[in-house]
Amino acid sequence: MSNLDKIKEKKENIEKKLIEKKEHLEKKIKEKEQKIRNHNAKQLKDKSKKDLMPAMFEMLIVIVNRGRGQAVLNYLKSIDVNINIVSFGEGTAPSNIASLLGFNQEKEVLFSVVNLKDSEKVLDLLDSIFLSTEKYSGIACTIPLKSMTNVSLDTFKNYNSLSKEGGKQ
Repeated sequence: MSNLDKIKEKKENIEKKLIEKKEHLEKKIKEKEQKIRNHNAKQLKDKSKKDLMPAMFEMLIVIVNRGRGQAVLNYLKSIDVNINIVSFGEGTAPSNIASLLGFNQEKEVLFSVVNLKDSEKVLDLLDSIFLSTEKYSGIACTIPLKSMTNVSLDTFKNYNSLSKEGGKQ
């Protein structure tokens, strides 16, 4: 066998190995793609199950005249509603109409997270103590929170359990 024949044979062997390697890699790629498709289908199925889950928490929104929010906030904390955000707001009616009707344009908006099972009780308490009196006159409502990540949910549960135990945050 001449050198030229040996080189041709080596070339054929290398080409054969390359073809085998290419086929092997293509097979692996197809397996990975199938795995990804299966994973995505499972996530989609799990997501649709999550969408059907009932809300565990609600966002409580309270709007009161500016300067009255701190009392409402203190009350919410006293009944273990511990995740609160306070923001200032203004009414949307033109000031001349609002003053004719006796509306205060400057408001405080409180956002709080409450357990679903406690939300009706909290609304009733707020209404009886604050919202029905002329001094605090305001409005409150709740909105279901259906999409909370596990991290958010765990943080909320831990924060609530720490505050009930008297721990420091």
